[in-house]
Amino acid sequence: GKCIAAAGDSCGSGKGAGLWVLMPGGTQGGKPVGEHLMCIKKDDCADLNAKLQNLGHTEVYNCIDTSQAKTCVSGLCPDKPASFACCL
Repeated sequence: GKCIAAAGDSCGSGKGAGLWVLMPGGTQGGKPVGEHLMCIKKDDCADLNAKLQNLGHTEVYNCIDTSQAKTCVSGLCPDKPASFACCL
């Protein structure tokens, strides 16, 4: 198996199952942080939005068809068709 996680790999299990996502830099606890991988739950963008907010970002992702969006994170909308992703 792999020793290093990569964006798009599975992580967690059960209700915490998700994907590794490369998150943008921001601030955490008042200190700057760079891009880093985080395990994001497959819960129709709720965990993604919460973790982005914790980094100081204000954008909100929603599960929509990727043909109608510019920026998307795939694989986090488990109950939607394959063409749906967390998008801006």
